[in-house]
Amino acid sequence: MVVIGKSNKPRAFKNIDLPVHYYGQKSAWMTKDLFKKWFDECFVPEVRKWLKDHNFPQKALLLLDNAPGHPSEEELTTEDKCITAMFLPPNCTALIQPMDQNIIQFVKQDYKKNLLLRAVSKDQPIEKTLKEFNMKDLVFALSQSWSALPSSTIKSSWKKLWPDIITTPSNDPQISVTSEVIEQVSTETQISPEDLEVWYRGMDKEENVFLEMSDKDIIKEVSNNTTNDQEDNDDVIATAPQVTDQDAVNAFELGLQWAEENGTSYNELLLLRRLRDKALISRYNNLKQKKIDEYVFQSFII
Repeated sequence: MVVIGKSNKPRAFKNIDLPVHYYGQKSAWMTKDLFKKWFDECFVPEVRKWLKDHNFPQKALLLLDNAPGHPSEEELTTEDKCITAMFLPPNCTALIQPMDQNIIQFVKQDYKKNLLLRAVSKDQPIEKTLKEFNMKDLVFALSQSWSALPSSTIKSSWKKLWPDIITTPSNDPQISVTSEVIEQVSTETQISPEDLEVWYRGMDKEENVFLEMSDKDIIKEVSNNTTNDQEDNDDVIATAPQVTDQDAVNAFELGLQWAEENGTSYNELLLLRRLRDKALISRYNNLKQKKIDEYVFQSFII
C-alpha cells in the first residue's frame, strides 16, 4: 500500500520499519511524479518478483482510473514493454473498477472499527486516545485492515469487469460495531451519534445513499473468540494468578516501544499490535460485562 502525508520524514517514523510505501507531498495528494516513482521503484520490482516466484511469464497489466494524478499509459510502460498500464473508460469506475467492488469499503470500515474500539477500550478519555493516534499508528492500523481483507473479496471484485472469471462463493465477514460503542464515543466527544454513523458506515456522495452495514452486538469475529475462550476456561481451575487485560496492554505497549527502538521488522511490529489490540478489546468486553453484572446485582438487592 502507499500512504501520502504532508511531511517527508514524520518524526513518528524514526527508525521504524514501515509496512507501507510512504511518500511526502505538500498537499498530501497523489501527483504524476509520485505515481511514476511508485510505478518504477515499487510496483514493477514487486510484480516481477511475484511473477518469478510463481513461475509466470514476466508480463503484467496495471488497470487504472483516468485520474489527473496518473501519468499517461506510455509513461507507465517498462523498457521491455512487458509491464504496462491501461486506463478504464471514463465515468464507469464505480461500475467495473475492481477496487471499488467492496475492497476499499472493507478496508475503510475495518480501519474505522478498530479506531473506535481502541478509543473506547483504553482507560483514559477518548479524546486523549484520539490525539495520541499519530502517523505511525495510522499506517500500521491501515496495514492491519488490508491484511484482514479476505482473498474471496479480491477474487469476486473482478466479476463485473471479467464476468467469465471463476470465483468461489464469497462468505466475507461483516464489519460492524455496536451502537453502544457509537453512543460512548458520541458522549465523550460531543459528536452526534448520527454523524458518527455517517462517518463509520460511509456514504456514496455521488448516489447519495448509505452503504449497507449490519449492527451486531460486537464485531462478530471478536465477540465469538471472546465467548469461546470464556466457555473453554469455565471448567479450568487456575493454578496461578491470571494476567489482567490491563497488565497485558501495558506489557505489549512496552514491548512495542522496545521493538521500535531496536529496528524490529514491520511484520513483528504488526504481531505485537494485533496482540495489544486483542488485549484492549478483551478489557473493554470484560468491563462492559462487569457493569451489567453490577447493575443486575443492585436491582436484585433493591
